[in-house]
Amino acid sequence: MNADQQRVFETVKRGESVFISGSAGTGKSFTLENIVDWCNTSGKLVGITAMTGMAAITISGRTLHSFLGVGLARKSAYELFLGVRKKFPNLVAKLRSLDILIIDEISMLSADLFDKVSEYLQYIRKNKTPLGGVQVVLCGDMCQLPPIDGEFCFLSSAWKELNPMRCTLTRIMRQKDDEIFRNILEDARFGKCSQETLKLLSAQRKQTFGEIKPTILYSKNVNVDTVNLSEYDKLKGEEKIYQTIYSANKHSKTWADSLKIPESVAVKVGAQMMLTANLSVEDGYANGSRCMVTGFSEDGPIVVFKDGTQLIITPFCYTDDNNTNSEEGEITALCIPLKLAYAITIHKSQSMTLDAAIIDIGPSIFVEGQAYTALSRVRDLKSVRIINVTATAFKVHPDVVEFYGSTQ
Repeated sequence: MNADQQRVFETVKRGESVFISGSAGTGKSFTLENIVDWCNTSGKLVGITAMTGMAAITISGRTLHSFLGVGLARKSAYELFLGVRKKFPNLVAKLRSLDILIIDEISMLSADLFDKVSEYLQYIRKNKTPLGGVQVVLCGDMCQLPPIDGEFCFLSSAWKELNPMRCTLTRIMRQKDDEIFRNILEDARFGKCSQETLKLLSAQRKQTFGEIKPTILYSKNVNVDTVNLSEYDKLKGEEKIYQTIYSANKHSKTWADSLKIPESVAVKVGAQMMLTANLSVEDGYANGSRCMVTGFSEDGPIVVFKDGTQLIITPFCYTDDNNTNSEEGEITALCIPLKLAYAITIHKSQSMTLDAAIIDIGPSIFVEGQAYTALSRVRDLKSVRIINVTATAFKVHPDVVEFYGSTQ
């Protein structure tokens, strides 16, 4: 860990609640991994959660809603408490024993939901302090995607009362080899796009990537589904379907569904795919890495990555690290960690690092943080083709500017 990450780590070890922030690619997820490792070796019961299924998979956790057992959280905090107390007494016992709760991609958590979660945990833990007295580690960048509905969580009563220590990571790791791109992203994070930047980004219209087709990032799901199905249906030849295998624990299927782990993965030779798990981050085979199917083996599909490396993709064991009920056995899903990657939404890309992408950061951008999130998914300008760009697409919510302005 670098010096900033170490400071975060020591703050958590002291028992303080923290908000880990920083630009995209500053190693926030890596810091969380070290915190989780420390919790496991220190006997701390930790809840590992995120606001989206993809982000939860990246940190080997659950969605916040699934972990807390609140479903869509449409009822009041007290009604949710009564429901979980009756149906899931083991979950209540677990939440009462919880030492640390991690929530990743915190920018997407609304103020109303944060207050509701806090009140819900107060009922469960019989403790009137924020979030029922559990130490929380909040992680994310408020300059990225905002809540779908409502205000930012830092405007909630629970956040203000909790007043977590703000820890900012400043050393950018993802774009460390492209200084020009790093500077562009730092400006874009707060809605700035100079004429020089606009010129540089416009020049990316002609970027090429070889045999691996880049992933197209769209702002809306309808575009993604249309492109993926259309391109896949064009492929001729045999289709192989790999079924997901669940452990004997009766909760395994429900858990996997909550993370959008598919029941099966279908592939054809020529299909453009991406990894959905970290196979070897050191070697560049991580969640979001692009590849193309070239054949099949007894163990799984054979794929070629952007750098020309061929690998057999064997089933990956997704494990619920939050499961503490050993009597019912492990909660796991054994699944081929691939998904169609002709296109994905910007929202689903938020936790990823893509090595080849096409993005539209023109008039189609409809929410603050969307353009910055899309652009920051890649490591350098050579990894992105920008088919449309306008300076007005880069925008940041005034509440976020004020929030960060109070500490920077």
